[in-house]
Amino acid sequence: MEDFNFILNEDEQFGGNRGSSSATNFLRELMFEFNAVDLGYSGNKFTWAKGQWGNAQIKRRLDRGVASISWRLAFSKACISHLWAIKSDHAPILLDTSPEDSFAHRPFRFEAAWLRDNSCKLVIENAWKAGTKGSHFIQLYKNLADTREALRKWNKEVFGKCQDRVNSLLQKIKDIQEKEPFENNASVEAAFQSELTKWQSSTEKLESYKRRY
Repeated sequence: MEDFNFILNEDEQFGGNRGSSSATNFLRELMFEFNAVDLGYSGNKFTWAKGQWGNAQIKRRLDRGVASISWRLAFSKACISHLWAIKSDHAPILLDTSPEDSFAHRPFRFEAAWLRDNSCKLVIENAWKAGTKGSHFIQLYKNLADTREALRKWNKEVFGKCQDRVNSLLQKIKDIQEKEPFENNASVEAAFQSELTKWQSSTEKLESYKRRY
């Protein structure tokens, strides 16, 4: 899985000059030599754009996953998804070797973005002061559990599910990047990218505050 910097056929390019049919295609030769297969994809058809995705006049599928036939048979359910490009000319690709596996419980994570809301501190203080009996260890364990549940409830009912906001922005960016290039798309996408950056910058700057219980 990587940026091979080549396309396999003309359908994997939008706009720009087409390469000569007689030119050497090293990716095609590599796959032929090792008897490899392309793993396919879902999502946006292209993974690279020249310029801003919203109005890029040239797009190509440069990033992909390839595998031997024996690997493909061993991981028959494996699939690759083309994700959205965030402040990059390349879109990341995600390999899932068991997409139909049951959902695993997601551990609690403290979201750094919560700290932007003044009421977050009050939620923590109230949960921590609830009080409990037992040894210091039991008291600590109970306080952590109460704080975790209080934050989950506050996030759902008050803060507004900040991760849902991020996911919504990512989906809007993805929808724009999958559309045909249009002048207005660039400005709309730029606005979504800017809003997304504000949310992500908080998490990046305050990463040390994130905790898993």
